[in-house]
Amino acid sequence: MRKNGVNKTLTPIEGGVCAPVGFRASGIRCGCGVNDAKEDLALVVADKRFPVAAVFSQNALVGAPTAISKKHMQSGFARAVVVNSGIANVFAEDGEEIARSICAKVGKKLGADADEILICSTGEIGLKFPTDKILQGVDFLVQSLDNTHENSLAAARALMTTDKRVKQLSYSFDLGDYPCKIGAIFKGGRRVCPNMATTLCVLTTDVDITSEMLQKALSAATNDTLNLLDLDGISSPNDAVYIFTSRAAGNYRISCADSEYKKFAAALERVLDEVCRVIAKEGERLFVWETVGAKSKRVARAIAKAAVGANALKARLEQKEMDITSLLCVIGGVEEKLGLENTEIILSSQKGKLTLFMDGKALTVSSVAIREILSADEITIKIDLGEGNYGARAIGCV
Repeated sequence: MRKNGVNKTLTPIEGGVCAPVGFRASGIRCGCGVNDAKEDLALVVADKRFPVAAVFSQNALVGAPTAISKKHMQSGFARAVVVNSGIANVFAEDGEEIARSICAKVGKKLGADADEILICSTGEIGLKFPTDKILQGVDFLVQSLDNTHENSLAAARALMTTDKRVKQLSYSFDLGDYPCKIGAIFKGGRRVCPNMATTLCVLTTDVDITSEMLQKALSAATNDTLNLLDLDGISSPNDAVYIFTSRAAGNYRISCADSEYKKFAAALERVLDEVCRVIAKEGERLFVWETVGAKSKRVARAIAKAAVGANALKARLEQKEMDITSLLCVIGGVEEKLGLENTEIILSSQKGKLTLFMDGKALTVSSVAIREILSADEITIKIDLGEGNYGARAIGCV
């Protein structure tokens, strides 16, 4: 069995948020949304009070569920998260009271305190919030809980608003001699832009780790994944990313930034990277920007983040054309002075690879070859600044 080093293998498995031991889920249709054809109320429950970490939208307009969940997160432990979709609890004058009443009802049905329940709400803003329908639906929601793949899928469907498809994934990976699992249900397709790249996501794992180190890992992974995701330049006020752990994998408890923590943090980052890719595929084509050779992480992130949000660049890519001027303007938009004498820019996809810029000058390339590469479902532009050892990858769509 593997005992040292970072095992980068993630093996896809079934189960979603129910894949790790210690979690149940449910999703029901209670008519609380604008789409009565699917589930609209979801619940993910831990068997007992488990460590939890979260990152929240940084939109200046904060929804009531976000405000309540931040208060309930203060202990670093929680029992469940309840989510409604269709109509968002944002502008209601009694929004926080509504959120507290739903948490109280869920907690009572689970035999938990109200402040052990987290809450999210996603959908249309400004409509009358269907509090009574949600409170009535909680009874059946709790009765429907189970630890099956199908239950996780039902919960994932209940998160959907503008999504074209249900979003769920789960993986197994090793920490030393111990097999571990991580699962996720999530939504996203519009209003997904840094920072934090707003999407609603609930993750579960069985890795034995303290709530403090779980928060450290989630915050770090978010910075290099969700915070570099941009579909339309708009940020939602109500979304969040949560991760619960049942501590059931059997590994020794991770309580500091040691080698086992680094392995777990790397696995979590790869999972969230896949979350970003799935969300971005809601667009016509996936657009990946890779910055390498930067002199700082800040510069690498700034360039990558600017690139996937550059409308002029994406418009040319959508037309299957390449504009080297737009590329260079993205680079020049960062605050620090950058030289181009060592810069290399490479365009690639499943259909080929071309070097566009090298040694301080643009290269003559075939427009036919560019069109062929840009006709693929996934496009990557990689820029090597040749100035340092830092990199970042941002994901978007065209």
